[in-house]
Amino acid sequence: MKKTAFIKTSSCLFICGILMVCLVNIALAGQDQDTRSARRLRAGLDLFPSFLAADTRITEKQDRDGNLVIYIMHHNDRRTAQKVAAQLRDIKNIKDLPLKIVILRDDYDDLHKGHPAAIFISQPHLPHLAAIVNYGKQKSIITFSPFVDDVTSGVTGSIAVNARILPQVNITTLADSKLNLRPFFLRIASHYPVVETP
Repeated sequence: MKKTAFIKTSSCLFICGILMVCLVNIALAGQDQDTRSARRLRAGLDLFPSFLAADTRITEKQDRDGNLVIYIMHHNDRRTAQKVAAQLRDIKNIKDLPLKIVILRDDYDDLHKGHPAAIFISQPHLPHLAAIVNYGKQKSIITFSPFVDDVTSGVTGSIAVNARILPQVNITTLADSKLNLRPFFLRIASHYPVVETP
């Protein structure tokens, strides 16, 4: 084999090797991201009932049949939304009121199909998250997402993962929504944005 051909072959193999490593790293990063999202989703399901119970007016948000209607919002991942719904149905009731779980896509029109007591977001990066946040503010209901950055986009509640997992509350959205959460819950929750103390 000529020297130039050998160099070209070696260069091609080297570049292919780098591309393969990059592709593997991208795949692993995607899996890691999926794992982080799944962990946050599980933690969010654990904390969501405490958000509902902390709403001082939650009993006023029952439907005509005495249920607390919870919307599970997704964009194109109904399978995960169904898993979330199954876990929330296991909770049975909040403040002696049974939960009624409704799975919806994040289309604006679907938000107006009923009168939810709260909204749980089951999929990260929803295209219509802003509409959901605004709906929650208008209706004075909790919008909850366990996913990274959704609290900075205006959802009422999320989770803060540090040395331990805490509920996280968007103080601005809370005020805009005219929502009242129990003082004890607010004391233990992480606040966004963080208010600097003098």
